[in-house]
Amino acid sequence: MFRALGYDVCDDGGLETDFDKIAIYGEDDGYTHAARQLDDGKWTSKLGGLEDIEHNSLDGLVGEQYGTVQVFMKRHKGYEIDPPTFPDQSFHLFPK
Repeated sequence: MFRALGYDVCDDGGLETDFDKIAIYGEDDGYTHAARQLDDGKWTSKLGGLEDIEHNSLDGLVGEQYGTVQVFMKRHKGYEIDPPTFPDQSFHLFPK
């Protein structure tokens, strides 16, 4: 799913100012959660129906509910996603 959004696997969650990074949590049977790195190196997460949280470390979410960080991914900042089009209709889902 994240590859379709321009992300590629990377080595770690260290801050790289030219990249957007995500950390994907899970266990052997699948993924459970993703956190996004902010420009200052902190992370943000959406916890279900609760508000977004900001955290300094990825370790705070490690546990039974989310598992551990399984993979880091990054994409160049400013990456633009082409919106999907519908062949039988003359509009884009997201206007440009």
